[in-house]
Amino acid sequence: MKIGAVIAEYNPFHKGHLYQIEEMKKLGADAIIVLLSGDFTQRGIPALLDKHTRAKLCLENGADLVLELPVYYATGSAEYFARGAVSILEQLGCVDFLHFGSESGNLTALQTCSHIFLTEPAAFQKQLTVLLKQGYSFPKARSMALSSYINATSEITGQEKDTFAALCSLPNNILALEYLKELERCHSTIKPVTLARKGSGYSEEALPQKGENIFASANAIRSALENNQFSTLSAFVPENVASCLSESSNTPMLFENDFSEILLYKLMTEDSGFDCYYDVSRQLSDIIQKNLFSYTTWKDFALNCKSKELTYTRINRSLLHILLNMKQTSMEQLKNAPDALYARVLGFSANTSVLKLIKRNASIPLITKLANASKVLSPNALVSLEADIHAANIYQSVKAQKYHTTPANEYRTPIVSPC
Repeated sequence: MKIGAVIAEYNPFHKGHLYQIEEMKKLGADAIIVLLSGDFTQRGIPALLDKHTRAKLCLENGADLVLELPVYYATGSAEYFARGAVSILEQLGCVDFLHFGSESGNLTALQTCSHIFLTEPAAFQKQLTVLLKQGYSFPKARSMALSSYINATSEITGQEKDTFAALCSLPNNILALEYLKELERCHSTIKPVTLARKGSGYSEEALPQKGENIFASANAIRSALENNQFSTLSAFVPENVASCLSESSNTPMLFENDFSEILLYKLMTEDSGFDCYYDVSRQLSDIIQKNLFSYTTWKDFALNCKSKELTYTRINRSLLHILLNMKQTSMEQLKNAPDALYARVLGFSANTSVLKLIKRNASIPLITKLANASKVLSPNALVSLEADIHAANIYQSVKAQKYHTTPANEYRTPIVSPC
């Protein structure tokens, strides 16, 4: 049995994601595992749809098993996002290949660069340190250091230098590099497979014009929905997703600014700074405090805090960590704890063979019922799972307030499965 895996947010699921699943099946995948971010994403923003709804949609479009990526990894930097995800897939004990998109599509070039990031040759490390001291953000500094190292090395020649140097400046490539770095770091037997991204760029904010392509960015789709532009979406998402996101469906959708009030309340209740929170530096803590009394909305506040050294995404992630009460000490506790991992099932298809295979082979606990989690998880893993549950409760409370409904209870929400 050949099992493929994909690490995803599906925020929301669109035709580019469907294309990837179809390509995985062409590679001979008998079953596809999706490791899905929960109710909050790596950009530091809430998912448009809750994790159970997104799990259902991807199962209906060809996935066989959906697991949740714990929130400490799902909302972390690209490095820790990849570390948590690859570590879970490795310890399932049955994944044959990891399939991921990249702007490059050149696996050899990506592996060459990821090896440099993993081994950090002295010349590369020295240049990275210099650039960080000059005030560049880490992603920009690392990209520039890589370019400098490649231009100076004799191992890479000619036009290849330009190819390699450009790799870590694009978002899908950045994640691809981190997946490859982690696979090499843990000596994984999982085979990496990359698919060149088609259509709109990752950060594109506008939907393609009619006839251009069917692969819109998730960012553009979210923007259209936030602006109540429903009519053109059916061209870019599968039919079941279009039905879910239609104007008449009344499907609850959340955006950053829906969390503006609860975030402001959380920020206002702190009186000793914010650098105890995950990924919040003293510099950023000071900036947050400085701008706090001009706060209007989440989005505007994040933009006001943005600087040369601090990207908009980094600020969003930090604000999210504050909102979700995610502490730096907890992340340090989890980061190097091999017993902190688990696989929580969000949903599965009629093809249950992969679930049975995991139960036989996995070296981490498989969680199918939250009520039983404390019996099988280590104290470290419970810290992580409790953060997942807290994040879901915050998400559900904001959704309930916006749509005047009763918030869903994590312990009573069933796994998504065939009727």
